[in-house]
Amino acid sequence: MYNYAYGQEVVETGMPFWLIIAIVCVFGPILLWWFSSMFVVTKEATLKMIQRFGRHKRVARPGLSLKAPWPIDKVAGIQSMQILMLRIDVTLVTTDKAVLVVPVTVQYCVKSEEEDSVKLAFYRLSNVESQIGSYLENEARAAGGMMTMGEIFKSTQEIRKAIKEALDVKFEEYGYDIIDAQVTDPQPSENVKDSFDDVISSKQRAEAAKNDAEAKKIKMIGEAEAESGSVEIKVRTFESQRKAIANTIKGIVKELEDSGIDPNRALAYLEGIDMRDTIRDASANPGTVILMPYGNDESKIIPLIKALESKSSEANA
Repeated sequence: MYNYAYGQEVVETGMPFWLIIAIVCVFGPILLWWFSSMFVVTKEATLKMIQRFGRHKRVARPGLSLKAPWPIDKVAGIQSMQILMLRIDVTLVTTDKAVLVVPVTVQYCVKSEEEDSVKLAFYRLSNVESQIGSYLENEARAAGGMMTMGEIFKSTQEIRKAIKEALDVKFEEYGYDIIDAQVTDPQPSENVKDSFDDVISSKQRAEAAKNDAEAKKIKMIGEAEAESGSVEIKVRTFESQRKAIANTIKGIVKELEDSGIDPNRALAYLEGIDMRDTIRDASANPGTVILMPYGNDESKIIPLIKALESKSSEANA
């Protein structure tokens, strides 16, 4: 290059323009990122933990804040300040050997926004949900394992209170507050359900059998009372019939005696009439076979009948 002021030629020693452009393109974004790392934007209901060379420095509150650029300061993590919920189904064995599944729900949060509480909550526990769940399960089993199945269904509030008090004491030192614990609708295992169904079914069958037996008893008593009344009526009827027959026979025998007929022959005559009536009634149904006794003394009955008929004709004359 020629210097016109001094009238002499000057040699150019600056960097080429293309090299400057290359440097800006390469290091410009890096410088921009490095500069932007000084800004910290924190969302509402969260806190950011700032570390300097791996050591806790401070807590960044919601909004925009500044820190030393990377790698001096960095954001180690985000701590939620919201109320969180954990639900676990706890399987426990009661004192009467029943297996129950008890759903337990816990609500928890960081105790306060003070830096000491936030530091405890962030750094002391590596997996908050898992560790709270483990303690929760142990406390639920300890509380429910001392009761029968029926007591657990009646005492869910006592179990809830015991779980909350135990977790409060344990996790207060870690910067967490247990807001509430709920025990809802314990469920028996399938085997227990089947056993209860069998018991209920057996009770229903026993009740049905008892009702059937009671109905049969009432029916049998009614039938017995009816039979007793029927037998009593039959006895009275039979007695009246026999008395009437006896009186009739007595009168007939008296008349025969008055007619000069031997009483024995008169009785034989009446027997013959009974036999004839019996044979007549028995032969009324078709296809009936009648077996007659052998040796019937007809030689005495027939002459007696003829003698009575003769007496009757004389009386009519």
